[in-house]
Amino acid sequence: ADVVRDVKVMTPELFISASNDCTIRKWNIHSGQCLREIYGHEAYIYSISVFPGGGMEGDFVSSGEDGTVRVWRGEECQQIIRLPAASVWSVWCMSNGDVIAGSSDSVARIFTISAERKAPAATIANFRAKVEEYQSSKGKIDVDSLPGMDALSKPGRN
Repeated sequence: ADVVRDVKVMTPELFISASNDCTIRKWNIHSGQCLREIYGHEAYIYSISVFPGGGMEGDFVSSGEDGTVRVWRGEECQQIIRLPAASVWSVWCMSNGDVIAGSSDSVARIFTISAERKAPAATIANFRAKVEEYQSSKGKIDVDSLPGMDALSKPGRN
């Protein structure tokens, strides 16, 4: 177990927690007993939210340091939504079933399965292009722009 970042009540009997150890745990409210550990994220999990009417199956979403929003049904990840950001700090299930995600690129995005609220095709294409661009740039270092070895012998800056 590690730092707990978020907790949400699922039912009068259950709550879930999100942790730095990349786990989501389901707990019995009355006994405090951990009933299940759920795995899927690749880094810290910052936020979780339960869908309205999630019931005993426990439909919920989670977000984290791996730059994703994950949609869960019970203990199974049903969908992974990658964002063009290093971290997804917060996620919330709205009463209409839409999901809002706030991320480190200073953008809050709304995801929906409703045809009436779906974004225009150009907006979706732009989002996909930004995700692709971000994913392809991750981990790339411009070696030519790095300082030389002499920088290691100089005092740092405040």
